[in-house]
Amino acid sequence: MSQTSKHVTIRQAKSDLSRLIERALRGEEVVIVPVNRPEARRKFGAFKGKVRVPASFFKPMPEEELAAWEPDRASCARRALHAIETGLR
Repeated sequence: MSQTSKHVTIRQAKSDLSRLIERALRGEEVVIVPVNRPEARRKFGAFKGKVRVPASFFKPMPEEELAAWEPDRASCARRALHAIETGLR
């Protein structure tokens, strides 16, 4: 399977961005170069059809699970105060 690649300068990308995005969404690699040297690469849709996100991912977390991700502010403040008092950062 051959991969097509389109090299464009930053100036060309600015003036033709929507068309370049369409090409990338179709799977073509678009390389933005400052002059003749590759600067940034982005291939849109690289994981399309390869990764599935279950609907449950978008549902709110149960309170106990959420608490594990977001420690209470009082304990964060105590740790910060302790770090300041002991000279740790």
